[in-house]
Amino acid sequence: MSRSAPGLAAALLAASPAAGARADGLVTRPIAGKLSDGRDALGQIVIDLAADRGQFIMVSKDGHLFCIGDYRVSQSQPVFATDFGCGGGITGSVIAQSDETGLAGQAVAVFSNGLSGQFAFGDDAVR
Repeated sequence: MSRSAPGLAAALLAASPAAGARADGLVTRPIAGKLSDGRDALGQIVIDLAADRGQFIMVSKDGHLFCIGDYRVSQSQPVFATDFGCGGGITGSVIAQSDETGLAGQAVAVFSNGLSGQFAFGDDAVR
């Protein structure tokens, strides 16, 4: 079942900011940030250490921008860059700097539509 971006935004807004290890062995961490046009954005990182894979999902709180990207966990510390895709054909790149755990940090994103954004993830997102 697929959700619309506004529906996903509502689901992410309703989610608890505290995140951690899940029963399926995945680790989840929150994302919070602001786009250059003033919109707030939030999302989640899902980390599968066994598969060496991380995935992030970000949505603007108004639901009009939804983006998703993947990265290799083993190549992500302490600074890494990766590309992502968004609805409407928008693409982008993000540069992230994580702490020693790889589960918290800061990121800057640049979008193909001229927007940019500053984000925090993990414990940094809930401070």
